[in-house]
Amino acid sequence: MKKEITAVICVLLSVWFFFMGFELGSYREKKKINTTQTQVFQPMSQSNYNSQSVSSSSEQSQPSQSTQPSEPTTVYPESTSGQATSTTKSAAKDPASMSKAEVIAAAKKAIDAVKSEQNMTAVQSENIQITVNDCSVPSLTGIVNSIVQRFTGEKSATYKFVNGQATGIRPDGKEVEDEGVVAPTQVIPPKNKTFDITEAGVTEATAKKNGTDTVYTIKIKEESTTLQNPVPPNNSVAIGYLDLTKISDKINGAEITEANMHYPGSSVTATVNAAGKLVKLDLYLPMDGYGAASLKVVKGNASFSGSQTETWSFTY
Repeated sequence: MKKEITAVICVLLSVWFFFMGFELGSYREKKKINTTQTQVFQPMSQSNYNSQSVSSSSEQSQPSQSTQPSEPTTVYPESTSGQATSTTKSAAKDPASMSKAEVIAAAKKAIDAVKSEQNMTAVQSENIQITVNDCSVPSLTGIVNSIVQRFTGEKSATYKFVNGQATGIRPDGKEVEDEGVVAPTQVIPPKNKTFDITEAGVTEATAKKNGTDTVYTIKIKEESTTLQNPVPPNNSVAIGYLDLTKISDKINGAEITEANMHYPGSSVTATVNAAGKLVKLDLYLPMDGYGAASLKVVKGNASFSGSQTETWSFTY
């Protein structure tokens, strides 16, 4: 049983490497890996496993799932070589006249602009969900899931930027963990870079009016990555991705041996007001994959599915 429990620890590690590595999320998850490893390793008796499972089940509430807008959208055709790449005025008047390239350009302009704003309030909410579908000790998959669920769910933070700087504050008044003072570009996805997805990485680009606002939705092509090639070209420049290289050394003695990730179809939705400013940014990153890790002489593996939904609201 001791060896099986150690294998379960490896399973947890292999899963944590994935969902705690989100560039979408704040730096708190990277810190959490360090602060929770002792809590995980010490109570791994069978009785403590059972108590963890009961506690997790009673405390974890299932967040509501996001729903798609009920309003109809229009899918726009591929642009031709002679079409303009940015027509902000036309988009404001008639979104249906925009080409695929123009929708991407309009979203890029708004997203890149908000990263340079000096004075605004930005409210972030995120929801991480993950389910272990199978693991190296199948009989303990339920226990593994009960522990994993303790680290998922909804979180939010408010950033009041003044002169381009702010500190994220949780609803309980505490600062966002392990983050400090940040600029907009450091926390708004894609972090520390501009929004640079191209037509080649997009399956659909849609636009519609919502009152005086214009809503641009971009759907990203399916992508897969491996441990040797961990960067998805399109997701990385539009939203973010699971960066295993940044956290693979966070747990002493653990080593990732396999990491196969599948992004079946992410999306970015940018809502822009009549003044051309971004007022809402919705990001959806579904995923599934297989991970394996070793801890000393014991190996563990797990297959999983999950998603991260992130929403930013901006007021100026």
